[in-house]
Amino acid sequence: MELYDFPLFRPIEISGAEMFDELLRRDQPVTSELTFANIYLWRRVYGFEAAKIDGGLAVRGLDRHGTIFLLPPIGVSNPVSAAEKMASFAKLSRVPQYLAEQLEKHGLKAAYDRDNSDYVYLADDLINLPGRKYHRKRSHLTKFRETFGYEYKRLTPDLVEGCRMLQEKWCDVKDCFLPENASLADEHYAVNEALDLLEPLGLVGGAILIDGEVAAFAIGGALNRSTFVVHFEKANPNYPGIYQVINREFAADAAAGFTFINREQDLGQEGLRQAKESYFPHHLENKYDIERV
Repeated sequence: MELYDFPLFRPIEISGAEMFDELLRRDQPVTSELTFANIYLWRRVYGFEAAKIDGGLAVRGLDRHGTIFLLPPIGVSNPVSAAEKMASFAKLSRVPQYLAEQLEKHGLKAAYDRDNSDYVYLADDLINLPGRKYHRKRSHLTKFRETFGYEYKRLTPDLVEGCRMLQEKWCDVKDCFLPENASLADEHYAVNEALDLLEPLGLVGGAILIDGEVAAFAIGGALNRSTFVVHFEKANPNYPGIYQVINREFAADAAAGFTFINREQDLGQEGLRQAKESYFPHHLENKYDIERV
C-alpha cells in the first residue's frame, strides 16, 4: 500500500495491514478505534483514507454529516507536533486523554466525548466474576448452563456460516435496514467482512452453540500488549442470559494472558450504558475532540 505525504490521502487497503500493525505496535494505543481491523472494517462507513506524516500515519474520515475528521496520529515520534499539524487541516476525534491534555497546553481546544469513551475492565473480573458484586452474573451463568447445556468453541471456518445466519436473524429482529437504523446496517456489513477476514486482520472469535447451532458469537483482538479489545458481540435474544455467557466464555478463551479487556463505547445509548456499567469497569478510556480555537 503506497501512501502520499499529508495532507494528500489514499484509500486504505488490506495490503496495508502489516504497515499499520508495525506502527500501532510502536504506539501501544489505548483507544478501541486504533486497530487496523477496526479502521479497515469501518472504511466504507467513514471513508477512511491514510497519509504519511512525521514517519507515521494520519487517518482521515467523514462523519455521518459529511464533516471531515482525523483520528489521532499513528506511529509518530512526537504525537503532539503531528497532532498540531493535523488540527490545522481538520478536527481530531477519538483522541485519548493523555494526548488531549498535552494539546490543550499548546492552545488547542479539547471537548470531552463521553459517548465514545471506552469501558475497560480487568480481564480477571470478566473471566472469574469474583466477589459479591458479580453474584448475580454468576447466578445467570449457572442458570443458563442448567437450562441450555451449551458448548463454547473457538471460531473456525466451519462455524462462519452459522455466525452469518445469526447476524441475519439479529438484523431482522432489530430492523437493521430501516433508514433510521443506518448504524446497525453499517455494523452488519462490518461484521460480515470481519467473518471473512479474521486471520488477515489479526482477529479471533468464539461462538456459543446450542443444539449444534450458533446462538452467539464474539470477535476481537489485541489492542496493545496488556489489553484485548472486543469489537463485535452478537447473540440470539431468544436465549435469556446468553450475552453474559458469550461475554464470559470469550474473555476466558481469547483474553487469557491480558490484563485488561476493552469493550468499546456505549454511543450514548442508555440501555447499553447500563449493561456495560453492570460489569463494573476498572476505568473509562476517555476520548476527546480536538480543534484549533
